[in-house]
Amino acid sequence: MTQEVVKAVTARYTAVELITNREKIRTEIKELLKARLLDYHIAVVDVSIVNFKFSAQFTQAIENKQTAEQMALKASRDLDGSRSRRSRRSPRRRRRPSRCGCSGRI
Repeated sequence: MTQEVVKAVTARYTAVELITNREKIRTEIKELLKARLLDYHIAVVDVSIVNFKFSAQFTQAIENKQTAEQMALKASRDLDGSRSRRSRRSPRRRRRPSRCGCSGRI
């Protein structure tokens, strides 16, 4: 019965939600278990979620996504840094007046 309750509750959430809403899910499992086991005179005191285990393929996909996000962030920071260095290195030149007295434009 415990396995049925856990499956019933966790099936309503995505994998990311299972991780981020662990406390909410724990409470839902506990309350549903209490209700289902009451007829058998079994009191549920507490439920603990130690670990969610996902498939190797799903875990690899999460790691790949995190790696891609980190690389994109690094590229963005590198670009901002190079822009900043470039603006410090080469300040804008002012046009000097022409020696002939003209504006320098043709």
